[in-house]
Amino acid sequence: MERKLLKNIQVRRVRKSDKLLLNRYEKYLVNQYANNGSKSYALLALYNGKIVGHITYDNGYLSIEVKYGYRNRGVGSKLIESMIKRNGKLCLEVSLDNHRAIALYEKFGFLPRRRSTGARYGNPYLSMSRK
Repeated sequence: MERKLLKNIQVRRVRKSDKLLLNRYEKYLVNQYANNGSKSYALLALYNGKIVGHITYDNGYLSIEVKYGYRNRGVGSKLIESMIKRNGKLCLEVSLDNHRAIALYEKFGFLPRRRSTGARYGNPYLSMSRK
């Protein structure tokens, strides 16, 4: 079944006043990244007022999560586009078996830099970067 791309996905920086954040990790995002003076920050993706994903930038590295049910619907692309507009040079690590994510990152100009010989989070991983 092909998923329909979502329109009107809003992306904005996380802020302390966010009341939408319900789970523990999302509350951590507010505490960790809502400081406007910080070089590290997080962006939220919202669809119809509901948080459907986030991306964080910390010391040049990205971390992205799209909630189940909203994957493969343009949310990840919107988050990555927004982050690239803010920071051109970015790095990330991805599990070698996450072929969809690797293809998405390559679409945005990320290139493989190093394959792991060990495991992180239980899987071998690939380091990628974008200049």
